[in-house]
Amino acid sequence: MGTWLISVLSIVGGALLTLITTLIVNRVSYKHEYYKMIIEKRIHAYNNVEHLATSIKSNSFKHILDSVDGNSISLLQPIMDDIKLAKSETLWLSKEMKKALNDLDETVLLFDLENFNNVEFKRGTQFHTTIIEKTKVIEQILKNDMKSLHEVSSFLNNN
Repeated sequence: MGTWLISVLSIVGGALLTLITTLIVNRVSYKHEYYKMIIEKRIHAYNNVEHLATSIKSNSFKHILDSVDGNSISLLQPIMDDIKLAKSETLWLSKEMKKALNDLDETVLLFDLENFNNVEFKRGTQFHTTIIEKTKVIEQILKNDMKSLHEVSSFLNNN
């Protein structure tokens, strides 16, 4: 009878140990999958920011500013669309990146709202310089954020 009881207790103990181990593994696996999903969303959001920076640094952006006249407000639309796309996923960006994107957006909007008929070449060049400086700030934040992209816990705690 003692051997039978030991056998039953061993089976029950083994089953409980297996159940506990399975629960722990599933919990860890769920957390890793959740973090993986967050990292993928953040990567996608930062890809949009990188695309924006590339668009602004392209020669076509300078060409747009050089050709600004009263009928050219729509020439800034591609850049404005890229800003809108980058800002559409700010949930996944750092606070610093959100602030930098808002700053860039405000600068472009203020320029866009001016009367293009009165824009001098000097003003366009100054705007281009300002936008490039803001883009460099965004690129630096992008580099810093990419170093800590895998730190999901701290990202969730800070946002």
